[in-house]
Amino acid sequence: MVFPIMKKNICGGIIITKTNNINNNIEIIMGKTNNNLNTYENFGGHPSPSDISCFHTAIREFIEEFFNIIPTPESVNNICNILINKSLIIAQIEFCGVSYLIDFSTIEIIFISLINDIPNSYLQKYFINNKFDYNSFLINRIITDKPYNGLNEIHSLHIIPISDIQHNKYKLRRFSKKIINLFF
Repeated sequence: MVFPIMKKNICGGIIITKTNNINNNIEIIMGKTNNNLNTYENFGGHPSPSDISCFHTAIREFIEEFFNIIPTPESVNNICNILINKSLIIAQIEFCGVSYLIDFSTIEIIFISLINDIPNSYLQKYFINNKFDYNSFLINRIITDKPYNGLNEIHSLHIIPISDIQHNKYKLRRFSKKIINLFF
């Protein structure tokens, strides 16, 4: 079992991985940035005063960038406790902060926690048959507004094979490329 490094006031990030069932290739979800639509990045950033640890920073930043909502500190803490108690962190790397590797299925746990904490959010339309309709979410999750106050940083979400990243088929932000190379 991996225990998240619980340092405070350092950056935190999330890499989401999944195995493609057709060809068993490892894929990750990345965001196409709204600052420069030709680059992709993982989810993460700088700590805020309300973050208890770098793991809280990683989860808060992930929620802001992936779901494009600002969660409450209580919601972030609740999600962190669930992920730690269920041992859902696959790996962690300390490099200019701490990055955590989580499985794609963990997104549903985060989503359902957000639905419970923010019942009237736009996310409700992706809650179908008590599950996260991630296919519709990934297709529809396009934001063209300029980044503002922690939101709108990610234009769209993409599932990318690790082999394509390793063969430089995508332009990644320098930090994201280093973290991915350390994990894979």
